[in-house]
Amino acid sequence: APTVIRGGHGPDVTDFESHFLRTMRSADERQAKLEGLLPRGGASPWEACVELFPAAKDEHRFLALSETIAHLDFGVSEGRFRQSWRGDVEVYSRTRGRE
Repeated sequence: APTVIRGGHGPDVTDFESHFLRTMRSADERQAKLEGLLPRGGASPWEACVELFPAAKDEHRFLALSETIAHLDFGVSEGRFRQSWRGDVEVYSRTRGRE
């Protein structure tokens, strides 16, 4: 078990279990938010990113898009989302939820 985690943001982490649970809770909350934002017909990663991070500007948009794609892909692996293609555009949609 790790005794110290030195992250790129914030102080060192010495309570790994608490940090892990906070991280998982945060990821689950972001997944739920993204699930609620996806329209019935699905959305491209870019469209989902604009909805999930509406205030992201310029140089921060790349980071926002990267995080959005990670959450979409994780959601697919967890069965929350499905990925398909609309022509040459990748589209993600909910597997459950509001219709």
